[in-house]
Amino acid sequence: MKILIIGLVSLLIIAGSIGGCAISYHNTAINLESQFNAVQKDNQNQYDNMIKKIMQSSQVTSAQAEMIRNIVVEHAQARTTSGGSLMKMVTESIPNIPTDTWTNLQNIIIASRDKFALCQTKLLDIKREHDALRQRFPSSLICGGRPVLEATIVTSTRTQQAFETGVDDDINLNLK
Repeated sequence: MKILIIGLVSLLIIAGSIGGCAISYHNTAINLESQFNAVQKDNQNQYDNMIKKIMQSSQVTSAQAEMIRNIVVEHAQARTTSGGSLMKMVTESIPNIPTDTWTNLQNIIIASRDKFALCQTKLLDIKREHDALRQRFPSSLICGGRPVLEATIVTSTRTQQAFETGVDDDINLNLK
């Protein structure tokens, strides 16, 4: 009788442990799937934010470029039509024109792209962890039938071609 009670208690402990592991694996899979969906939406938000920052900053830059053109043209016209000689225009300095908008635009592009790349990496990390949960024993017994997470990774045509062909030529920064 004593052996039977010990056997039943042991069986209950083993069954409870297996049940606890099953619940834990299931909950982990659910958490990863929820996190994945949230990060996928965050990626869309980050990408949209990045594009809007670049577009809006470049519009400011276009407006500033037009302002610079007007300053230079007005300054040149004032020097040639008011009885001054062309030589005077060459020796006088053109008014100081702020050019930091271009630098700011470059910084916005770099920072936004870096932040977006981090979001994409986070998405891939969650997918990797979910795949491992689905494929490794013993969690695969509980989570193996869960759907595969499909990550949307935004990349360029140039990058896709480089990975398809195995070739990527140098970038030419001499824009002439």
